[in-house]
Amino acid sequence: SRNDGIYYGEHAYDVITRQSADGGLIITYTDITERKAAEQQVHEQKQELDKLNRQKTRLFSIISHDLRSPFTALIGYSDILVARGADLTPDEIVEYCTALKQSSERALGLVENLLAWANTQMDRTTTEPVRLDFAEVADQTINLLNLNAREKQIVLENRVSDMPLMADANMTRAILRNLLSNAIKFTPAGGRIVIDGMMMEGWAEISVSDNGIGMTTE
Repeated sequence: SRNDGIYYGEHAYDVITRQSADGGLIITYTDITERKAAEQQVHEQKQELDKLNRQKTRLFSIISHDLRSPFTALIGYSDILVARGADLTPDEIVEYCTALKQSSERALGLVENLLAWANTQMDRTTTEPVRLDFAEVADQTINLLNLNAREKQIVLENRVSDMPLMADANMTRAILRNLLSNAIKFTPAGGRIVIDGMMMEGWAEISVSDNGIGMTTE
């Protein structure tokens, strides 16, 4: 028995006891198995909803925080081009336009992450494995985040030279972009972040390592 009823096998019973007029004891058992199952389902749904709400709150917090960096760069470089465009050298214009492009791509990447999360909540996420070169994906991701890394004097290094994969391109890029973004965020100025990988029995093992603050085993 439990404090919320008596359980026998897969059935749950509500128990009511009362004294009869002749001094005996009347025990009434009511099968509440379906009610308990419904209550458990509601409880599990509430837990899942609470979990999704926490994830949503955390995601929007991260997105709103991380979007400030590329948009600050976009506004800053745009202001320079507007205010000093006539006086800039061709090399300076190329430099600022390159920075604008990188900041735009980073902002787009963050928005794509947000949309990907929204799709998962609507059960619309699908995987489409294609042949891709992970070394190329790593180079593209480094180019995308290099502006943020340079601001902290952090070196991003790709040690993968040839690693053909069969994987979902968007998910692979999103995962690597998230790992690198976190590494940049928690690595002190002057640090180094390395992308490496190796093939093992038909599987690829990919690592993003840094000399930042690290994390606990848990």
